[in-house]
Amino acid sequence: MRLRAALEGYAHLARPLTRFCALAAVLLLPLTSLPLLSRLMGGTMVAPPSLVFVALGLAFYLPTVWLGGERWPGEIVPLAAFAGAALLSSLLSFFSADLPFYKGINPPREVLSALLTLLVGCACFLFFAVALRDPAEYRPLLALINMGGVLIVAWCLFQLYYIYLHGSEFFPPAVLAVHRVLSLGSLLEFLRMKRVAGFAFEPSWLAHQLNMLYLPYWLGASLAGYSAWRFRLGRLSVENVLLAAGILLSYASLSRIGYLTLLLVLAFLVWRVSGALAGRLGGGRRPALVRAGMLASFAALAALGVYLLSRLDARVAAIFTLTYGGGNFFYLANQLTLAERLAYWGLGWNVFTAFPWLGVGLGNTGFYFESHLPQFGWALNEFQKIYLENTFLVNPKNLWLRLLAETGVVGFALFVSWLSILFASAQTLQRRGEALWRALGWMGMLGVIALLGEGFSVDSFALPYTWTTFGLVVSASFLARRQAAEETVRKD
Repeated sequence: MRLRAALEGYAHLARPLTRFCALAAVLLLPLTSLPLLSRLMGGTMVAPPSLVFVALGLAFYLPTVWLGGERWPGEIVPLAAFAGAALLSSLLSFFSADLPFYKGINPPREVLSALLTLLVGCACFLFFAVALRDPAEYRPLLALINMGGVLIVAWCLFQLYYIYLHGSEFFPPAVLAVHRVLSLGSLLEFLRMKRVAGFAFEPSWLAHQLNMLYLPYWLGASLAGYSAWRFRLGRLSVENVLLAAGILLSYASLSRIGYLTLLLVLAFLVWRVSGALAGRLGGGRRPALVRAGMLASFAALAALGVYLLSRLDARVAAIFTLTYGGGNFFYLANQLTLAERLAYWGLGWNVFTAFPWLGVGLGNTGFYFESHLPQFGWALNEFQKIYLENTFLVNPKNLWLRLLAETGVVGFALFVSWLSILFASAQTLQRRGEALWRALGWMGMLGVIALLGEGFSVDSFALPYTWTTFGLVVSASFLARRQAAEETVRKD
């Protein structure tokens, strides 16, 4: 009896502690690389403090699962299958005679490090997928996502002021010192490049966190008419205002993949909205003309956005000044400052074609740098410097090619299947009547679409934004299904 009472007491204590960790984790999401945490983790660039609270939250929560026998969402299963395939591929690499020797780097250490980052990402997804067990718990959590967004917007507007109005050379030293405490990134360097970075390590990471978490929620909430904050500016919710500011900041980060991802998300949204509008108009040619007109208008606005971006970013401006003197595709890529990125992608693709089924194991692509880097890559200064001076492993810098190279067709198929299931769950959730569920359903669908674009730039499993978005959507879908089942039982 005493043991049972002690276990029940622990369960009552663990629940509020778990909720506190969830709230603290989302509030700290704007920080991607806290220097203190980075030093404690051995100097890694990816050091978001929110993951500390994710780990604590899981430590508090998991014993209650074993004690109470709680059910988990079924969307966890395909991710677990992918993690199993990645683990199998990584373990088999220890017995591979084909793994090259590269600068004395220890393969088991690299594999263990890569597996750890996958574990961190999966733990983040699992935590947010299971930590929320009551619809009332979403409002304070989403409100803190808004608060984090307000902090990002305020910090970025401060940076924009010094970029375009005051002059970045006069940036206050005290503010730079504060930024150094909060981020490993060099704020002054990015200001001189006229790029905002927020609290992130670099501007492309700011675009990533906006595109993968904040913008999907703000856009989903705006579409569903939901707000975590009851305060409104007239008819505008806080999410409406933050959505407009977030799009501006994603643009001001001058991240090319970030901009393309934003266009992809908006194109998907225009497609859905135009389809719904065409469906209401009935048959005939008019619905098709309306849909075509909306898509053409969006394409024109997207082209205008590219032109305006070219006025700020010399890399984009090169699109409008290309000279083709009989060179090949990689000559053009070099003019657009894309050659290095294409070489990284080529490395990943070449490794995949050599080991197509299970790949070479997580973290091992860089061992094939000498033998599988595309030939044009050796003409680039970046790769000559890497080969002659650096002692670290490179990676494909592309999530999709990394999955193919390191987990093969099997791992890639399992990961894509998981995303497809997430999209289907989010789509079902978006059709529910409650504004909260519809907002989170939109958030999930837009998050999956955004990952299609962001995956071409970010390949780290340790950044928490994708996992947080998908975890929240899965937990909401699970609760909505349980809620629907309970309503059916009551009716019967």
